[in-house]
Amino acid sequence: MRVASLPYFPARIAFDNYYGNGIYGYGWDALRFQAECPEDNLFYDFLKSQTKLIMQEDYAWVGISVADLSQLLAAVTFGRLIKKASPETRVLFGGNYLTQIRADIEACPDFFTFCCDAASFGDGERVFPMLVQRVLADVPLEGLPSLGK
Repeated sequence: MRVASLPYFPARIAFDNYYGNGIYGYGWDALRFQAECPEDNLFYDFLKSQTKLIMQEDYAWVGISVADLSQLLAAVTFGRLIKKASPETRVLFGGNYLTQIRADIEACPDFFTFCCDAASFGDGERVFPMLVQRVLADVPLEGLPSLGK
């Protein structure tokens, strides 16, 4: 895995984790930059190919779960690629890690225009059925518990 990571040094992938490029730091500006930088983002090419597959299916909504910091760059990259390829496709983020950094996300309003349309905080099992009902009925998402936008 270290050899496969060399083109993206000092970022590194392991079988159980991703160790980000600390040179950029971990703030929103650095994350946003890396999400659009194929040279420094080891997820970019793979996620671009997956975005093409998603666009062939013409999904109305795509959900992305972020359970850990090590998944954040990939999630933001994937969300950004989907939003650029198909602005009408809605992207919903959720997961434990997003709940942990909720205040940071809510303090960064361009998060929702850059890579997703909404984020589910807390137990997804609680809000997901309500979200699906609203999406199927084409009802606005505002007012759903634990949903940021």
